[in-house]
Amino acid sequence: MATAPSQPAIKRIFKAQLGNALATLFTADTFPANGFIQCTSLWVVNTDTVARAVTLRIGTGTTTASDSLLEAVSIDPKTAWFFSTGDASVFLILAGEVVQGLCDVAAKVNVVAYGQFTTQ
Repeated sequence: MATAPSQPAIKRIFKAQLGNALATLFTADTFPANGFIQCTSLWVVNTDTVARAVTLRIGTGTTTASDSLLEAVSIDPKTAWFFSTGDASVFLILAGEVVQGLCDVAAKVNVVAYGQFTTQ
């Protein structure tokens, strides 16, 4: 009996509760040549009873607004945003890059990303 080709395993990349100052949520390790992390889904959950402004950035070193995935985006109270594209990437994280985030009030918004390490 033939076996199916192995597929890269989807794993949790990071899980974090946002603070009220820009902080690193995830740092990519050094990868083999042509390696990267393919983020396939992202959850952003506002646990508060009022809307919260959320910023998520990806880049190298200290990120700026030009690195934004979300920049001061208002998320309604008690709301979960889910970003997914099925098999495609929501975003890529390359070797040496960081994912950073913040919220207008600490400890009110949680972020969880899932994906896989892959090479081209």
